[in-house]
Amino acid sequence: MATRPPSPLHADHRVRQLVALAVIGDTIATVALLGALASLAATVARVFIDGRDLRAVAGLVAVGAGCFAVRARATAFADLTAARASARLRASVRAVLLSQLAGQSRLEGVPAPGATATVLADRVEALDAYITQYSRAAVMCVSGPALVFIVIGLIDPICLAVLAFT
Repeated sequence: MATRPPSPLHADHRVRQLVALAVIGDTIATVALLGALASLAATVARVFIDGRDLRAVAGLVAVGAGCFAVRARATAFADLTAARASARLRASVRAVLLSQLAGQSRLEGVPAPGATATVLADRVEALDAYITQYSRAAVMCVSGPALVFIVIGLIDPICLAVLAFT
């Protein structure tokens, strides 16, 4: 019985590193968004509740704008890094598939080469959405709410307790 080659995702450490970097970029973008929203909330509270003028909250507005700039850069970094990981994984999978098909003949049950190549190309291209969108979103579904709870806990522990128990 022939041994199966390792999965390209597991065999290529660089792909895993790039996906991890993309997730780190998404995490930084989430933290920056939370910072921008906290800055916006503080600005609104100081202007409308405390009655301060806009010059008094210019620093908060600048912090919020800076957070939005960081978020934009982090998101761009995460998208670019995930695209690199996807391209590398797809090239690796194509190479494995072509080497597997090259040793097989038509007598061994391989259908027409053109049809096989078309199906394989479609399936390999489907990996792009998995790497660039799904894998990152799956991690952020877990870490995103945790980050929100941490920020709320730092700002208002009583509010965190209310959220945790309701």
